[in-house]
Amino acid sequence: MLAGVKTGGRVLVVARTMFHLLNKTEAIKSAMLGGARLELVCVDPSNIDETLAAISFIKTSEIKTPLEVLGDLCKWAEGTQPPGILELRASRQPLPDSFVLVELEERDMVVWDLSFGRDLTHKRVLVLEPAKGNLGANLIERYETIFSGARQLLKIDRNGTVAADELQKVIEMCK
Repeated sequence: MLAGVKTGGRVLVVARTMFHLLNKTEAIKSAMLGGARLELVCVDPSNIDETLAAISFIKTSEIKTPLEVLGDLCKWAEGTQPPGILELRASRQPLPDSFVLVELEERDMVVWDLSFGRDLTHKRVLVLEPAKGNLGANLIERYETIFSGARQLLKIDRNGTVAADELQKVIEMCK
């Protein structure tokens, strides 16, 4: 997913797809070394109730490990001082689907993942090239609004400076 991110490009990842991305720490490090801005949004663990769990197929305990991976990335960034930025926010909005925007060298790409169950046969994935007025552009606008309205949990600024860090508090919430 991060292969081909343009130098200084932006990656916006909302909901469950963020967990998959965090299994690719070397790709994240490479993107940050290239100056990319990674904007991540997870569901606020304090907001997961029976209804949200039923429609998004997520459990509070599933959020803990990806957050711990981000803690490891903080340590790496402080030592390496990459020119990229990584920001994690938590949304109180129900997020039953997932979204990714990747600014690539040749074109931007949007992936919209609609989940109707945990099994892969219950997923519908649309890959779109955003253009003015099309579905890809509409989705970018929607998920940028979700990112903007979400509470900041972590921000690794350029050169590895950790500007905000509430990770440990949220990890405790996930137990």
